[in-house]
Amino acid sequence: SENFIITKIFDFSDANYNIEESIKILNKSDLTYKVSLLSELFYNFSTMPEVKTNFLNSVGGIDNSFEALVNLNGKIERTILKDLNEIKNYGGRINWTALNDKYFLFAFIPQKPVGYKSELLNSKNIVALKTYYLERNLDKKGKLEYSNLIYVGPKEINTLKSVGSSLELSIDL
Repeated sequence: SENFIITKIFDFSDANYNIEESIKILNKSDLTYKVSLLSELFYNFSTMPEVKTNFLNSVGGIDNSFEALVNLNGKIERTILKDLNEIKNYGGRINWTALNDKYFLFAFIPQKPVGYKSELLNSKNIVALKTYYLERNLDKKGKLEYSNLIYVGPKEINTLKSVGSSLELSIDL
């Protein structure tokens, strides 16, 4: 619509594994609107090879190492994706959500404002981890801003600590 301008900017850093996301919504109309924003992490398992198991290790596919993580009110909730058969809901202060593998992490970290609810679903080899924001008023001729950090990189404790937001808690020591 010509009443709205939505701008999304991604700033990729070559110094670390962070992507800064900035979202701006500008209301050019004379009406006030309620805005509810949703961010999603997706992973399609159908692109992975079948699981091959031997007495040493499993290689590829969905195994017990691939899980969804939610930092909910400062505590880590872990769900092994292989075992997920239903929609799982998390309510409270969402500090970050992540898809976690043995050695790598794909995390979404809301910066401003924080998320308030998260939903995890696994359907036909596609996993979606959704983070919802509180509904906000978009005043007439007003604007809303959101900022997020996306981390896509190794699960190395010093690197995760440098990101902040207690992302190092993703490592299950």
